[in-house]
Amino acid sequence: MLKAIAANAVIPLSDPRHEEVISLGVVAHAALEYQIRRGMLPRDVSDLRADRASLLPTDWQLQGSLYFYQRDGKPWLSWHGVDAAAACTLEDATHARCIAD
Repeated sequence: MLKAIAANAVIPLSDPRHEEVISLGVVAHAALEYQIRRGMLPRDVSDLRADRASLLPTDWQLQGSLYFYQRDGKPWLSWHGVDAAAACTLEDATHARCIAD
């Protein structure tokens, strides 16, 4: 799971509502929707965050790095978090078949 942190300054950092967990599948689905609408993959999280039609909240921040790329004609994602990493096709990620290392 990815940990996304809401950027709402009104909610104190100690409040559990300040954090929201987002799965790789949700991010992959948002990336596929982005690709369908724009004809290209997002480069990274900043493209998804800037996309007004995205399924993701506009104020989320990712702990780690997430990139999208083409490999063997298929869209892939690569995620590197604090204690885990994963790389898989967006299709596999949307069906929870992405194995984290």
